[in-house]
This record gives sequence, C-alpha cells and structure tokens, in this order.
Amino acid sequence: MCLTRNATTMRLAFARRQAIVQLMFTSTVLALLLVQPLRANDAPLAVATVAANETTSLCTFDPASLASLQLGDAFPPAFAALGAHIDAKSRARFAAMQLVRRACDASGELFVFEHPQAQAVHASLLLRDGRVVGTIESGGDLRIALTSRSTGRSQYRVEHASLDSMCASDELAAPSNKPRDVPLVPGEGGVAGTCSAINTVDIFICYTDAAVAQAGSETGILDSINFAVADSNSIYSASGITLTMRLVGTRRMTGYVEASSMSSDLYALRDGSDGLLDSAVVARDLYGADLVSLIRADGGGACGIAWLGGGESNSGYAFNVVALGCIAGRTFTHECGHNMGCCHAPGDGGGCTSGGYFPYSVGHRFTGTNGSQYRTVMAYTPGTRIPRFSSPTTIYQGTATGLVDERDNARSIQELRANFTAYRPCACVGDLDGDATVGASDLALLLSAWGVIEVGGASYDYDGSGANDGGDLAALLANWGPCS
Repeated sequence: MCLTRNATTMRLAFARRQAIVQLMFTSTVLALLLVQPLRANDAPLAVATVAANETTSLCTFDPASLASLQLGDAFPPAFAALGAHIDAKSRARFAAMQLVRRACDASGELFVFEHPQAQAVHASLLLRDGRVVGTIESGGDLRIALTSRSTGRSQYRVEHASLDSMCASDELAAPSNKPRDVPLVPGEGGVAGTCSAINTVDIFICYTDAAVAQAGSETGILDSINFAVADSNSIYSASGITLTMRLVGTRRMTGYVEASSMSSDLYALRDGSDGLLDSAVVARDLYGADLVSLIRADGGGACGIAWLGGGESNSGYAFNVVALGCIAGRTFTHECGHNMGCCHAPGDGGGCTSGGYFPYSVGHRFTGTNGSQYRTVMAYTPGTRIPRFSSPTTIYQGTATGLVDERDNARSIQELRANFTAYRPCACVGDLDGDATVGASDLALLLSAWGVIEVGGASYDYDGSGANDGGDLAALLANWGPCS
C-alpha cells in the first residue's frame, strides 16, 4: 500500500470530484521543437510540435495485482496484451519486461518496467486510487499511451513517433545572464530532504477547461499531471541526478480560452497583470513554487514551449506550457529541462543552437550496441527518445548517453539546482502566521478574513476561488500540525 502525506491542497480538490467516463484524446502527441518570435528583452523560447493518433479503446486490469508486484516481477498480462495492437513481437516483448523501479510519493505509486535485453522496451505506469496512467514503449517508433478512466479501467491508444516532423529553426540569442560563479554542487545522494533542500524543486501546475474536456474528467487530467511529475522524478533518478520534483499545488484556470499560438499562452502565464492567467502568478508565491506549468489541450501549433533558464536571475522566466496529449512523449520533462538551463542536442535547432546554460548543457543522440539509434530527453529525432538526460556516466543499451564536457544535461541540472530550487522560498500550506506550524492562530487569521477578497485585503486563497472560503479552510485543516 502506498502511504502518502497530505502535503498539498491539490488532493483535496481531487477528492471533491468524481471520475466521469467520456471519450478523450482525438489528436496526437509527439515532441519536437519549433521557434516562436521573441519579445524585446525576453529570454529564448523552445517549443515542440504535434502529430496524429490512433483511435482510442478501453482496457481493464486488476489494481491489486499491480500494487502487489515486487522488483523483478513480470509485466502484468493485461497490459502486455496491448502489444498485440502493435504487432506479435511487441506483445512478446512486453510480456518479457520486468519491474525495475517502484516509487511511492504524493503523486501515487510509480512502476517502471524494462526488457532485460532491450532497455527501450519500457513501461512507466502510475497507480492512483485504483486508476492507471502511463506509457508502454515498444523499443522503436510505436508506443501505447494509457490515460485513466476509473478504477481498473484505462483508455489506450497507439502513438507513432515516426510521424514526428523536423522543426523549423532559427538562431536565438543565448541568455544574457550566465554567471560562471554559479555554485557547483556535488551529488550528495539520498532523497529529497527538507523543504529548503537544493535537491527539491517545487512546481505549481495549472490547467485549462479545454484540457479537462480532452481528459474526460477533472480526475483524469489530475492523474496525467501526477504521472508527469512522477515520471520526471524517475528520469532524474535513472540519470544520476539528485533532484526530486514536488507538486505543491494545482488549479483549474476556469474561463481561460487557449490561444491559437502556444507562445501566447506562455506570455499570458508569465504576465500577472494582463487579466488572463494572473491567479497562476499569485498561486506561485502562495505555494512557494520554483516552476510553473500550464497544461492545455492539444493544439496551438506545438507540444510544448518554455523559457530557457537555470540562472540565479531567471526566476521570472521559470514557466512552461505543455499540451496534455504530449505528456506521454516526455514533453513535460523536456520543457522543465529548458527552465533548468538545458538545450537540445547539437544541430537540433529549435531555439537552442547556441547551447544551454553551460556549453555541455545539451542533449545527445547515440547508437546502442544493438545498432539502434537513441536520443535523450532534450534531443530531437532521429532516434528513439529514452527516459534519460544526457550523461557520459549513464550507460544505456551498452553505450554512454553523453560526452564528457560536451553533452551532459545531467551534470548541468545537478550543478544548477542551487539556482532554480531557490526561485521561490518554500511555503507551508495553511501556515498563515509563518511560525512553521499550522494551528489555531492560522485558523483565526483565515476566519478573520473570511469572504470575498477586497483590494488590499488578506488573501489566503489556496483554491483560486477569489474568496477566503471553505476550500481554503479544507487546505488549512489538511495540513494541521508542524510543517514538514
């Protein structure tokens, strides 16, 4: 059983809503990057394009059977059978996968499977309250994306990485703030410690009405968001990066109409005074989030877009936008990588042709000992994208995933953690008086400011309703006691 702490308000919102079974995902997912125009004095952008999908269908599984698996156990037959929708060989390969990682946190319980002889035959599944969301990869151009429906039921579709098209590219100016005296932090190992630890990056994720419609329910999109975070953490660990992403809050941006261009969504997300997504900026400070992401419906000419950051003074650019359907292609991890100072592989373009924060802050393509070509999280096609950041010390399919002092995004992230994990001081939800404990004095403060928030009034609006109300009271009570 996965035991988690009620550390954030988002799970309160989850519990207030029931799953609604509907059809979802009519367009596709795949991740390449495309350049968008820059505004004066703005940081570089990086974007990813979208392609088309197969028809979706439902599959059933036993949540208890999945939850009982131990390291080394075989991939569940109910999911292995989905390989038949690709070909007979894929079904056999899926059946041969074994559990290689199991991690439990506030997002749910993540199960990672790999084929013992072919690492790219891989699955990453998140189990949340009996529902499953994730990806199953055939080792080549095809993968199966799973989205949650209800307990023991997921929707699946076959996605074609081969439909990815090359992106347009331009030379974008490198960030002007690249201080070379950035603290270089050795990998101290272990898991995320206290709230202020440099190995914990806090993220606030908001989402649109259209994304909820595409997901089929509020529960569905929240499952996908939690999968994106959990899968990112698995990738950091597998890449030798001592970093844990923590989802500190979520919010539906009710009434926001997505722009025809994803870059416009990004500008709106960052601008806290244009009347579009202003509450996201307020929530960032309220939750103490280092990064902010917006999940929107597929479209907008891209899979994802992000500001290139990583520097101490890049806090104001730590924003990204991701299409919901592109989460399965690791676009979320990719875009957050841009916020952390990472760029694409040399020659990829897409706004990173001058490199990332460091000369070695770039992705990598390589050929494994099996003769197949692979690419790391930040690299474009050709090659099969793998769940690794580039690193000369991380071996995948018998080959190093990076080059010493040339292509090492893992090292770059490791060294820049002290910067981007300090973009915002971490917050303890419900600790309104700042005494590191949620208690009676905080309850009194909330009740004294109860109702619609007046101009200049005290705002404890964790649920984004525009008032200090029952949703905020629930958030406070859920975190009663000492801050952790």
